[in-house]
Amino acid sequence: MMSTPGMELLCLVVSSAVVAAAMIIWILLRVAGKTPARQPCPQEPDLPGESLDEPAEEIPEEEEARQELQAGVGQLRQLLAEVDQRIEELRQLSAQAVTASGLARSALERQQAEVLRLSRQGLDGVEIARRLELDVGEVELMLNLQRCRVPNKD
Repeated sequence: MMSTPGMELLCLVVSSAVVAAAMIIWILLRVAGKTPARQPCPQEPDLPGESLDEPAEEIPEEEEARQELQAGVGQLRQLLAEVDQRIEELRQLSAQAVTASGLARSALERQQAEVLRLSRQGLDGVEIARRLELDVGEVELMLNLQRCRVPNKD
């Protein structure tokens, strides 16, 4: 199970990717909306001087749309760099979480072993809890779990 900071970072990475995708869609729709259709309607005759074979002059709106697209691409590259950085941070946090999980598990196993050792010496749950500075309920849970794992040999 991933730690809470790891989950938060994962959510942040996913939301950044969603924002980047939304930005691409917005830019494409904006460019498509600003670019006029270059073909005349079939019902209307061609106007004099208009020909599809002639090179079209650069329309200011197209140039503006092209600049916006380039700016959007720059922003997307920046967002992708941030996403890559956050993914690397997530990998590092994940590795730290695995290490911390292993350390916590080994500490818990040592604690359980100590509880069982003291129980075998004849101490009750209250005395074990007092000696190990644990909650009585926690000690009783460890002892009950051990009893469930190891059937009585009576």
